[in-house]
Amino acid sequence: MVARRVIVWGASAIFGVVSAAGVLLAFHTTLDKFSVVNAFLVFGAFAALAFIWLDWILHTQYLRS
Repeated sequence: MVARRVIVWGASAIFGVVSAAGVLLAFHTTLDKFSVVNAFLVFGAFAALAFIWLDWILHTQYLRS
């Protein structure tokens, strides 16, 4: 169970970073123009999305029904 929970946290963080970088690249912008705060919000949104799905897929029961 501990290994699955570590995978959920790690994969969610990686997905969030990659997604935030992808948004910056897709809109041809930089952190100066987009703002670090906005980039962090994008990271948080995508990481939360990945966390919810990985929690359900790996049955770690962080989010109980």
